[in-house]
Amino acid sequence: MVTTPAVIKVEILNGAQVSGNLRRIGSSLDTKLLKVAGFLVQDMAEAARDLVAKDEREVEKNIKTELRAEGWTVVADRGGVRDEVAVYLEIGTHKMAPRPYMVPAVRLSLAGGGLLRAVTQAGGLLGRTNI
Repeated sequence: MVTTPAVIKVEILNGAQVSGNLRRIGSSLDTKLLKVAGFLVQDMAEAARDLVAKDEREVEKNIKTELRAEGWTVVADRGGVRDEVAVYLEIGTHKMAPRPYMVPAVRLSLAGGGLLRAVTQAGGLLGRTNI
């Protein structure tokens, strides 16, 4: 028995309006995503400050967010004094076991709904559309 596949026909009655809306959404999406990323890295920085080894107060108080050319980032250092300590805490050395705080902060933030909070704080991704 041969069956004929079902056909669904979609007609766009106002193609110009739909195209215009899609262009508007596309142009605003980069701005929205940058805003979402800013809120998300703030959440991650707060988690990192909570998780960093408590004997490293200088690293803790110097965990911050920065907007760079490539986007938002979380920066950890000791305020210019032996900045490599922040990295060594995360990955360890041949003399010191790792005491990670950045990777766990990212995991904690994402698992705890950080992305959803960031999208909400940014006012959503798309806003109102007329598609």
